[in-house]
Amino acid sequence: MDNQKQIEYWQKGASLDFQTANDIFESGKNLHFCLYMCHLSIEKLLKAVIVKVTGEFPPKSHNLLRLAELAKLMLDEDLIKFYEELNQFQLSDIQMKSLLCTLSLQRNLLERN
Repeated sequence: MDNQKQIEYWQKGASLDFQTANDIFESGKNLHFCLYMCHLSIEKLLKAVIVKVTGEFPPKSHNLLRLAELAKLMLDEDLIKFYEELNQFQLSDIQMKSLLCTLSLQRNLLERN
């Protein structure tokens, strides 16, 4: 995949994730998932910037501060604090699968009662 296609891939994913975050927020339910999706959206935008700036595929990192550093972005103190706080809501693939399985089991138990 060439660099422009990679950038478009990350931007499209970020846009879809942000829309999902907005939908969750508007529902007023599962706001922790809203924050997760916000994190994911920003992560993907940073990865698009990394590709644009470095010409290389971004790392498999979820750390927003590390990704911003690789993207050669200058962050002010407020944005650094925001990224630090939002980093708490990222989940590894294993954590997300575990959480989704737990929620599915809970839903099944509730439906039986």
